This record gives sequence, structure tokens and C-alpha cells, in this order.
Amino acid sequence: MTLPYPREAETGQLPPRRPEPRVAFDVEASLEDAIVGTGSHIEVFGVPFDLAHDTSADAVVDGFRRVVLLHFNERVAAPDAAVWQQFSARAHDQLEHHAQFDDSVLEVLRLTIDNI
Repeated sequence: MTLPYPREAETGQLPPRRPEPRVAFDVEASLEDAIVGTGSHIEVFGVPFDLAHDTSADAVVDGFRRVVLLHFNERVAAPDAAVWQQFSARAHDQLEHHAQFDDSVLEVLRLTIDNI
């Protein structure tokens, strides 16, 4: 037994479904929530790190946001919430294994973006 098939589909009279409208996604605002820092602590995609005592978290956060935003916009043509969720989850999983905050954290984020 098969499922009923509309006669319009068999005769070619069934119009195609309208495409879903794309919702604009603000990557910059999402990065503000994903990379945050206070004092000598920084949190990158939910993974906390301690900075060196002489390092300001504000300067590091701004630099990381700028670099990640630029790289994300270069590599991802039309970002949406699903792509961001996938990137965010992968970045969190990759960064969980880092014991300290150094330049390799930024490299992990770049490679994660490249592999989306």
C-alpha cells in the first residue's frame, strides 16, 4: 500500500513551495555573549580561563572578538542561527581540553570556523 499522491503533483500542476525567508543573524552580538572577560578572567564559549596578572581582560576580549568576527565573516557566506549553534558547540568542545589561555586558543577558533 502506498501513500496517496495528489493528482496535481502527477500532472505537474502543483506549484512549488515558497522558500523560507532568511532571518538576518548578528554574528557580532553573538560574539559579545560568547567571549566575555572581567578582571583577569576570560570566558570563551563557556570555557573559563585565567589570564596573566598583568593582562587586561578587556583588551584581550576586544582583540579576540575582532579576529574571530573577521575570520567568521570571511569563511561563512550566509551565517544563520543553525550555523552559529554548530560553531559554538564545536568551539566549546575543542576549548574544554585547553589548560591555559594562549595563542593556541585563537588558532582553535580559526580552525573550527574553517571546518564548519
